[in-house]
Amino acid sequence: KYDELLTIRTMIPEMPGIRIRFEYEVVNEKGETITKGWTTLTFLKKDSHRPCRPPQYLLDLLQHIFREGH
Repeated sequence: KYDELLTIRTMIPEMPGIRIRFEYEVVNEKGETITKGWTTLTFLKKDSHRPCRPPQYLLDLLQHIFREGH
């Protein structure tokens, strides 16, 4: 509905490699899941646009989440 308040939950289901997957869940005010979706992105080198591993600082930020099982 037009005036309905929606919550979009975003999850990263696994530690990224060359690709990172974001999963989304849209929930209405009643807590009902309206839809789910995902986006997969690839890390690219700036100069050559070839696939590469993610920057280490990003892996460091995410590492504790996957280690602790959140």
